[in-house]
Amino acid sequence: MISMWTDDPVKDAERYAQEQEEEMMENSPVCCECGEHIVEDFYYRIVDDIYCEDCMHKHLEWIR
Repeated sequence: MISMWTDDPVKDAERYAQEQEEEMMENSPVCCECGEHIVEDFYYRIVDDIYCEDCMHKHLEWIR
């Protein structure tokens, strides 16, 4: 998306930050369990499924 700059630098900066956030969300992977966009720097891939860290922790089981 191309931003139009105005005479209000605060408003322009806020709009630019919002556009960057939306673009990041559009390009981020989606967890196959919870359906949320993964915004961390990593995700878990098991076969062809992608999981976020929170969903992986739900499946954690301690041996002892």
